[in-house]
Amino acid sequence: ETSGATLGIDEVRTLMFGDLMSQPAAPNRPYTECSDIKELQAKVEGHLATYNMMSTKKMDLVCFLYMLEHLSRCARVIKTPGGNALLVGVGGSGRQSCAKLACFLADFNAYQIEITSGYDSNAFREDIKKMLTKSGGKDEKTVFLFSDSQIKSEGFVEDLKDRKSVV
Repeated sequence: ETSGATLGIDEVRTLMFGDLMSQPAAPNRPYTECSDIKELQAKVEGHLATYNMMSTKKMDLVCFLYMLEHLSRCARVIKTPGGNALLVGVGGSGRQSCAKLACFLADFNAYQIEITSGYDSNAFREDIKKMLTKSGGKDEKTVFLFSDSQIKSEGFVEDLKDRKSVV
């Protein structure tokens, strides 16, 4: 309750903070309240258009409140030192796309493995080594995107859990 007024679910859902109103990859992006959802939606659609101009793999996202909420969460986790998230949902719901757009907005590289027919545990470990070298050794801001469809072997998940077997 604020000043005798009760906040409803719509007011709470539209209460968002972040740096999504700023230009992507701009230094010192202010972390502010995004008080106007329509303005936020227009800014995110502009950021998406910029992403699509720069990317070889275009994303066709619909910006609506639920998507903006998830984008805001992904952006917050990505910008948190050591941040990590597990995005759960049905295929085609836009989780990866939100994460990729959040990476773009934060000037992070999204690293994904390419699964082929001969892809095995050794290839997976080599890919993880490349990603770790980029992120840790070269200090490149990197997000590792790994989906359930990329788990060819239970060992992949075990390797991620037990980092000693990868390095």
